[in-house]
Amino acid sequence: MEIEIQKQVLGVARNAAMSIGIYMVARDIRRWNMAIKRVTRNAEYWILNHMQRKSATDFTHLIIRNIMNQRYASGYQEYNDRYREWLVARGYDLRFWVLRYDLVRNIHIFYFPNKTNSKGRDYMAGIPSGITDSGGKSWFGVGARRHGNPKSIAMYAHILEFGKGPGPGGQHPPRPMFQPTMQEYADSGWITRGQEALNHIGMGWR
Repeated sequence: MEIEIQKQVLGVARNAAMSIGIYMVARDIRRWNMAIKRVTRNAEYWILNHMQRKSATDFTHLIIRNIMNQRYASGYQEYNDRYREWLVARGYDLRFWVLRYDLVRNIHIFYFPNKTNSKGRDYMAGIPSGITDSGGKSWFGVGARRHGNPKSIAMYAHILEFGKGPGPGGQHPPRPMFQPTMQEYADSGWITRGQEALNHIGMGWR
């Protein structure tokens, strides 16, 4: 008898659950749909465009500041005596990565279409390929350009960052600046911009 009563109670509970209905007000549905659209637009604007542009701007300012302040230079191998004498004799800047300011002046923000979304842009901060310096950086040049022809800035920035083994142009130890600055930004500015983007995306839900 007890088992039979339990079955009856369970059956009543099931019937009661099946009779529950959900009623939605058309005005509320319209508000939710509008909010979803606003959130989607905000996400596309901030994630695909605005946040990347602002982050590239931040990084440009940070890398230039780190170069000029020599933030990571304490771990670099010092110049050899001959190169230091050459810099002093020509009045060039003795700070690493500076020399005649060609590199610092050509750190730019540039963009290209997003590969996965036609509405977005991929922003970068750095030195575009194909830009050359003002020349005058060789020890062995002759003639009117006795101190060297213009060279690709991206090429010697790569050598500064990663170093170069023995061969034409001599051997150069790595003196990284972009990599540690990227990590510095990832640990601070990037997080701040990410939170800013989330806040603006969330403002669409109202």
